[in-house]
Amino acid sequence: MFVHYCLACNNSSDTATLILYFQDKGALWENFLISERVKQNEYKKSLARIYFWRTKQQQEVDFVEDIGGKIFGYEFKWSEKKSNKLPKTFTDAYNSENKTITRKNFREFVMPKSAGT
Repeated sequence: MFVHYCLACNNSSDTATLILYFQDKGALWENFLISERVKQNEYKKSLARIYFWRTKQQQEVDFVEDIGGKIFGYEFKWSEKKSNKLPKTFTDAYNSENKTITRKNFREFVMPKSAGT
C-alpha cells in the first residue's frame, strides 16, 4: 500500500510531505523509515541485524538494530507531542542506545553517515 501511494515521489522529502495527507500517518511513517533504512543498509553492505521487539504486555520498540553486538533501539513518532521513551524493560535487558526518530531528525536515520546513527 505504501509503495503504491509513493510511486510518484522522487526523494525522502517528497515522501514525508505526502504522508501528511493520510489518516494512518503513524503506520506510514514507520513503513517509510524502515524501508529507507533497510535500503541504506543494503546499499552500504551493513552487517546490521534488524529486529522488532514487543512483550506480552504490549511494550514495543519500533525498530532494533544489532551492529556488532551493540543494540540500537528506535522509536518512530510522526507527532512530537506523543511519548517518545523506549520501554525501560528493553533498555535494561539489552543495554541499548536509544533514539526517537521524528520529522525533524529522520534524514540522519534514513541516510546515516556511520553505523548506529
